[in-house]
Amino acid sequence: MKQLPAATVRLLSSSQTITSVVSVVKELIENSLDAGATSIDVKLENYGFDKIEVRDNGEGIKATDAPVMAVKYYTSKINSHEDLENLTTYGFRGEALGSICCVAEVLITTRTAADNFSTQYVLDGNGHIISQKPSHLGQGTTVTAFRLFKNLPVRKQFYSTAKKCKDEIKKVLDLLISYGILKPDLRILFIHNKAVIWQKTRVSDHKMALMSVLGTAVMGNMESFQYHSEESQIYLSGFLPKHDADHSFTSLSTPERSFIFINNRPIHQKDILKLIRRYYNLKCLKESTRLYPIFLLKIDVPTANVDVNLTPDKSQVLLQNKFLTENSKTSLEDATLQIEELWKTLSEEEKLKYEERAAKDLERYNRQIKRATEQESQIPLQDSRKKIKPSSSWNLAQRHKLKPSLSNQPKLDELFQSQTEKKKNQNIKIVQIPFSMENFKKNFEKHKNFELEEKDELCLIHNLKFPDAWLVTSKTEVMLLNPYRVEEALLFKRLLENHKLPAEPLEKPIILTESLFNGSHYLEILYKMTEDDQRSSASTYLSDPRLTANGFKIKLIPGVSIAENYLEIEGMANCLPFYGVMDLKEILNAIFNKNAKEVFECRPRKVISYLEGEAVRLSRQLPMYLSKEDIQDIICRMKHQFGNEIKGCVHGRPFFHHLTHLPEDT
Repeated sequence: MKQLPAATVRLLSSSQTITSVVSVVKELIENSLDAGATSIDVKLENYGFDKIEVRDNGEGIKATDAPVMAVKYYTSKINSHEDLENLTTYGFRGEALGSICCVAEVLITTRTAADNFSTQYVLDGNGHIISQKPSHLGQGTTVTAFRLFKNLPVRKQFYSTAKKCKDEIKKVLDLLISYGILKPDLRILFIHNKAVIWQKTRVSDHKMALMSVLGTAVMGNMESFQYHSEESQIYLSGFLPKHDADHSFTSLSTPERSFIFINNRPIHQKDILKLIRRYYNLKCLKESTRLYPIFLLKIDVPTANVDVNLTPDKSQVLLQNKFLTENSKTSLEDATLQIEELWKTLSEEEKLKYEERAAKDLERYNRQIKRATEQESQIPLQDSRKKIKPSSSWNLAQRHKLKPSLSNQPKLDELFQSQTEKKKNQNIKIVQIPFSMENFKKNFEKHKNFELEEKDELCLIHNLKFPDAWLVTSKTEVMLLNPYRVEEALLFKRLLENHKLPAEPLEKPIILTESLFNGSHYLEILYKMTEDDQRSSASTYLSDPRLTANGFKIKLIPGVSIAENYLEIEGMANCLPFYGVMDLKEILNAIFNKNAKEVFECRPRKVISYLEGEAVRLSRQLPMYLSKEDIQDIICRMKHQFGNEIKGCVHGRPFFHHLTHLPEDT
């Protein structure tokens, strides 16, 4: 046997601690919280594999500690293993920064309250300082990791697919949401590729923090609880779904909104989740489902009763004298007793409903058994070697189902026809419009002459062998025309003016506040739109096309008084990546600064880029070879739509390519 080199040992241990982008972010955020930070910015580039930056406003790192701040097993959190019994910090191993240095290139910029300026340190793979220089940043610490997994190609290859990368962003977001709920007074900003993914302002308590994540509709179906056991010194608090809640709001198919915290630490504790889920299904839903409840459970126990040094990422803990126990293999007798107790709590109507459902199930079961036995008895008569195909009985059932629907079709047609006739006869308003045939003829002749004059300016000669090149002449020059570029520009103009992005409902609505916009005038513009809408239709949704065409569905939530009204984004376009509040701000800036009245004047940059792509895609669906009439029509529309303003496609390439000048007439 041979002892492994020190560098290999460090890499092996570090690759177990730092397994993904989210593990880097988690370690750095916990360092920030241990330093007393109240504001944290997380910025990623290329899903974090090119750059991860975590900036806080905490205490900073003292100059005397800087030489060993990233050296493994140096920490200010504990002095010996006995201190784990009184642990009050997230970190304690002294591994985080040292492990990140092993798998990435790391810069640390820090400043304490006693320092006159901040200092930027460049670290090597062992966590030692290579160089340092003054920096302009304020108090706190900024850790930047470049080229994550630069020396672990297999790990980097694992995250090469788009799905894996998007999953990693989702995990980072879920992590930040957990800390945002746990720390109401913490401000968080999450940015990916310079686009804001999520942000949270400082709020007063856990309820407001949870509301900023889940929305008012979900929180309206939740209730708070508290429990304290003097004997075991256990404190439980949080929010659970109400018994009479609308459970479509308080349950999900995944446990991503089931928040469990033990001693202010986000935890994945399967047995606790399983216990709460079973209680929710039996007591609230009153049936067994695969749904997970939305809840917040905060558990505080003496630190001596918790072992947090269980997994490298500290996402699981071991509880001594575990107070939440569950036997996963519940006996049949216990299950029967639970069902009997549950049955006693049902009303007579509910009992009757369950009995009817059970009778129908039994009848269907007996019918299926009878059919199966009949089919089995017929098999030897036909051919003992042949088997009935499963699809045959299915097709028979489908034909049987279709018979009544076909016979009822004339009735349905008659019903729908009568309904449409009723609608046609309703709300018909007759308006007289002044019309003169003579004026119509004159205007038509003027328009025709104008078109002929316009067409005379450009003379279409012939197409070349290439489909995107037509020879045209004007009075002064001979040119090549690319009709596809013209069509692309025409499509883009039409989309810019008329296209409406569909708004998909958000899982959790976004409450619009002054702090979210960093200015009150944005809300004033939206409330002005609300007044205009209510004057015309008394709707609670903002119907201004400048918002709806850009994929925003904004609702006015009325309060006790007008001053307590507030707005929330209930739906948003999901065809654009990372579309959100910053794009709404762009629209409102155009309205405020440029007095934009039309939809095309207040399109956000992301929407413009998306519509450009759509115009290119649609133009590529045109036939490869266009007729002469098609080209003349394109030229006519180009002059009518653009005049002399636009002479190029969405990429800036010109419609015409100059070949030669024509001699002037003498």
